[in-house]
Amino acid sequence: MSGSRPWRRTRTLRRAVLAVAALVSCLLTTVPASAAGTGSVTGVVTGPGGVPLEGVEVDIYAQFPTNGETIWGALTDATGAFLISNLPAGDYKLLFGYANQNSPFTQEWYDDAFDEASADLVHVADGAAITGINVQMAVGAKIAGRLTT
Repeated sequence: MSGSRPWRRTRTLRRAVLAVAALVSCLLTTVPASAAGTGSVTGVVTGPGGVPLEGVEVDIYAQFPTNGETIWGALTDATGAFLISNLPAGDYKLLFGYANQNSPFTQEWYDDAFDEASADLVHVADGAAITGINVQMAVGAKIAGRLTT
């Protein structure tokens, strides 16, 4: 029976090598040029009075086939500008807001929508550069008070 032990190791080793080879093959598979993203979306985010807002997180959600999955994101620069590039053709919804929950601004969906269902779609054609996706964020509500026991 001592002869069967090396055979089992060899068979297990072969399976492991085949599994690793299959995984590497999947990882090295190239994306067809037709599936590569070539579109982009740009705009400027401002606050009240048109003041540019830096550091606003802009998340873009694909509407089909991922149905609301966040696929890209960007932060606004010092001028309030953002660029999301390498987008495949499709319809998208954009969400604007600060990651910091202490921000005085409320998050909003494009174009002045309070939830994803009412947000406007942004259609990106293959190779299209969509510009003018500008947003003016509003100051959120504040609650003040005093707690006593």
